[in-house]
Amino acid sequence: TRDWSSDVCSSDRTLPHESMHELYQMADVFVLPSLTEGLPIVVLEAMAAGLPVLVHHDPLYLWAVDDKRAVIDMSMTGKLREAIVQLAADPVQRRIVGESMMHRARQRFDWPNLKADYISMYDAVCQG
Repeated sequence: TRDWSSDVCSSDRTLPHESMHELYQMADVFVLPSLTEGLPIVVLEAMAAGLPVLVHHDPLYLWAVDDKRAVIDMSMTGKLREAIVQLAADPVQRRIVGESMMHRARQRFDWPNLKADYISMYDAVCQG
């Protein structure tokens, strides 16, 4: 296994895209601690890699992850810690949630599925 410490801690903080899957596989959980943000690709990548994902309670994130176990109110002190501790203590639950995330990512965000959605959206716009 490659030692990523020099890459991750480098001053420019960039990693080759082709290395990301390997890095995701090294993690136990992915946390996006932002309270407000769009839908970052990094969340979808982590889901596709089969990681359990923890995001702030927000309608967009709830739609994206489609799993209430992954959505927590990070504005409340201690909630993120509780969720991380709970996942850290239960490898079976991490695997189950991670598999759910991977299934959701493939079901909703793989290109063949997105393509049909985009075509429908463009057709609706063009038809007025």
